[in-house]
Amino acid sequence: MIAARFMRHRITINELSITENDYGEKIETEVPLFTISAEIIDSEKSVSINADGGDIADAKSFRVRYNKKITPRQTLTYKGVKYEIDSAENVKGLNKEIIINAISYL
Repeated sequence: MIAARFMRHRITINELSITENDYGEKIETEVPLFTISAEIIDSEKSVSINADGGDIADAKSFRVRYNKKITPRQTLTYKGVKYEIDSAENVKGLNKEIIINAISYL
């Protein structure tokens, strides 16, 4: 089990929802599903840099308590930055914690 003292950060899990506007056009929007506590397990920032010297991606890993609703088809928001969930791994298959690997395209 994850000790509560390490779960200092809050992340929001979002899901893509398709709705129609007044003209019948389909619009994709992200709907917040729930907010959970998380531990950031990457101690150093991982950033990819393009040829011009600008940042193109920021990767982070989060440890959260097990929640069967978390899938790689979702996104998460951490400190106002949107991350795409690359993978959500159930550690050792014990249904106690999940490691979420996420990438933010800057």
